[in-house]
Amino acid sequence: DCLANGIQVLPPDINRSDFRFTPLDERRILYGLGAIKGTGWAAIEVIMAAREQGGPFTDLFDFCRRIDLRKVNRRVIESLVRAGAFDSVDTNRAAVLATVGIAMEAAGQDVDRQDSLFGEVHDVPRQVMPRVAPWSERDKLAQEKAALGFYFSGHPFAAYKREISSFVHTELATLAPSDQPQLLAGVIVAVRSKITVRGKMIFVTLDDGTAQVEVAMGHEVWSSQQSLLKEDQVLVVEGKVSNDDYTGGLRVSARKVFDIAGARTAHARALKLFCNGQANAARLRALLTPYLRRNACPVVLEYRNVSARCEIALGDDWCVDLKEELLMELRDWLSEENVKILYH
Repeated sequence: DCLANGIQVLPPDINRSDFRFTPLDERRILYGLGAIKGTGWAAIEVIMAAREQGGPFTDLFDFCRRIDLRKVNRRVIESLVRAGAFDSVDTNRAAVLATVGIAMEAAGQDVDRQDSLFGEVHDVPRQVMPRVAPWSERDKLAQEKAALGFYFSGHPFAAYKREISSFVHTELATLAPSDQPQLLAGVIVAVRSKITVRGKMIFVTLDDGTAQVEVAMGHEVWSSQQSLLKEDQVLVVEGKVSNDDYTGGLRVSARKVFDIAGARTAHARALKLFCNGQANAARLRALLTPYLRRNACPVVLEYRNVSARCEIALGDDWCVDLKEELLMELRDWLSEENVKILYH
C-alpha cells in the first residue's frame, strides 16, 4: 500500500525509532522497534530511556553498556540487528550479530572494572569487533524476514528476475487464466499441506515482488521434488492457471517444478563461453566434469585470435547442469561477460 501511494517506510533505527511506527512527514514513516519479532514494550522502553538520557548510541558496545541487559536480553538485541536497526552505527549486520555476545560480556565486565578492591579506577579498554564478511543480499533478506516477517530492504527474487524473464514472460500480478500451460516463478514464502479426497496436496505460496500466488501440487509432482519446497527457495512452475469459482481468484495447479538451476537447464539453448586469450582445455575439463549430464545443456566455445574467430560446439557427452556453483567458477575464471546462457 505504501509503495502504491508513494509513501516511503524507513527502516527501524536504534537511534531514531520509537515503539510504534512514527510518521515523519506526509511521505515518510519510520519503522517501529516494537514491530520487530522478539522485542516487547519493556525492552524498547529501556532502550528509549537510555537514548533520551545519554544521547544516540555510538556502537553496539556503547549500547550494551548503557542499557539494562536483564530487560534487553540477547534475543532482543539479535532481532534488532537482523532487522537492520543498528545500520545507523554499523552497516555490516553479520559482524554486529557476531559481536552481540562479546559486547554483552564486556558490558558486564565494565561494571566490575570501574572500582578495584583498592578503590582504583581503571580505564575501559577499547573493544574491537571481530572481522566477519558481510551477508550476501540473499542472506540479508532472509535475516530481515526472520526478524520482521517479510523482506524489507529488497526482494530475493530481484537477483534472478532478469535471467528468469528470458523464459518466464508473465509476472504473478498479471497472471490470467489460459487453456495452455504457463510458466511462473517466485520465491517460496509459505508451504502447507492438506489431505483431500485425491490424497495429500501441497500448497506453495510464491512471491515475485509484484504479487503472491498459491500453487497446488499433487502427490506425483511434490513427491519427487520435496527438497525444492523450502522457504526462500526460488521456484519455477509449469502449470495450469484457471479461475477459482470458490474464492473468486485464480487456481494454479502445478505440472512440473524446477529450482533455478533446473529451469536454466530445461530452457537454455546453450552455455556459451568466450575464451579470449584464456583458452585452457585442461582447466575447462576440470570445471565441467562434476556437472556433466547427457541431454542437459550443450556447451559452445567461441575462440578468437588476431586474425580469426570460430565457434566449437562440444559433443553430447559434454552437456552440463547449469548449477550456480559451475557458473560462479566459470565467471571467476573467464569473467562475467564471457559466460553467457543462451535461451530459446
